[in-house]
Amino acid sequence: MGIAPALQSQMVAVLNTSLATSTWGGMRMIQTSINKMSQKYDLDLTLPWGRNKVVNYILALSMEKLAPSTIRTYVSRAASFHRCSGSAPEWVGEDIRLLMRGVANLPRNPKSPNQRLAVTPAVLKTLYQKLEGSSISDLVRKMLWAACCLLYAGSLRSCELLSPSKCSFDPTTTLRRCDLEVVKEMVGMKKVKYLRLSIKNPKEYRRAGTVTVEILPCDGQFFCPVAAVSDYLKATPGYPRSMPLLKTESSLLSRDWLNSILKSCLDPVLNYGVIRTHSFRAGLTTALAKAGVSDTVLQSLGRWHSSAYNTYIKMGRSLRLSTQQELVEKIAMMADTNWGVENTLLVA
Repeated sequence: MGIAPALQSQMVAVLNTSLATSTWGGMRMIQTSINKMSQKYDLDLTLPWGRNKVVNYILALSMEKLAPSTIRTYVSRAASFHRCSGSAPEWVGEDIRLLMRGVANLPRNPKSPNQRLAVTPAVLKTLYQKLEGSSISDLVRKMLWAACCLLYAGSLRSCELLSPSKCSFDPTTTLRRCDLEVVKEMVGMKKVKYLRLSIKNPKEYRRAGTVTVEILPCDGQFFCPVAAVSDYLKATPGYPRSMPLLKTESSLLSRDWLNSILKSCLDPVLNYGVIRTHSFRAGLTTALAKAGVSDTVLQSLGRWHSSAYNTYIKMGRSLRLSTQQELVEKIAMMADTNWGVENTLLVA
C-alpha cells in the first residue's frame, strides 16, 4: 500500500481497531460455523464463495433448524468474513432472495424444542425457586438473580449487561459498577429509590455513546430489581467500580454462564421451547402488551429504535418516571394473577 516504514506499526494498530470487539467475535463465530457445516455436510466452503457455495451454506443452516433471521445474519457475516480475509463475495442478494423466502416459509413445528419463549412472571417465580433450592453459593445466587431482574425490568440486551466471557470484559459495552447509580427521588407524591444505568454504545443508538435507563422498584414483588441489586451490592462491598457490575471474586458473569443456568433450571419444566438471556427483553414487552400498553410506549421503553428512544428522552425525567411507575403497577398486578403458567410451564 506504500506505507512508510516509520508508519507501518501505526497502520497495524489502526487496522486492528477498525472493527469493534463484538464484530471480531462475529468473525470468529462465522468461521466456526463454516467449519462445522463443511464437516457435517461434506461441503466445499473455501473462500471465495459464488452462488453455489452460499446456497449450500444456507441449506445447511436450514437443516440445523436455525431461524430465518439467524440465517440472514450468518450470511451477512459470511460476506464480511470474505472482506476481512482479503476476498470479495461472488454472490449478490438476488442470487439468494427466493431461497431465503422459501426458508422463511418452511412449516415450523409450533412446539419446536428450539423455539425461544418470552419470560413471564410465572417463569421468574419458577427460576427464583430453582435458584433458592440449588447448591450454588449465596453470592452466585444473588448475582444471578440481580442479573435476571435487571434484564427483565430494564428490558436490557444481554450484551449491555453481561461480560463476553468469564475471564474478560469489553469496557465499551459491559455494564460496570461505575455505570450504576442508586437514586432516591420524588416520583409523583412519593420518594422512590430506583436504579439509573448508563448503557454504553447501545445497538439502537450508537452515535449517542451512552444512554440512560431508569429502572424503578417493583415493591412487594419477588423480582424487584432494586431489592435484588441492593442485596448483591451488600454482598460485594469491596469490588472495584471499574470492574463489571456482575462478578464473583474469580469469574465474570457471561451470557454463556447465565444461559447454562437458565437451561439447567428451566428446560426440565418447560412444556416446549427454551428460555435464554434474550427471553427477558421480550418478556417485559410481551407482558405490557398483554396489559394494553400502547406500541409507542413499548417501543420507547424497550429502546427498539433510535427515534423511539429520542421520544422517550424528550418526555423529561419526571414524566418518564411517572410513566414507568404506572407500568410497574401493571406488571405487579399480572404477577399476582400468576399469568404465564398455563401457556409456558408444566404444572407440577
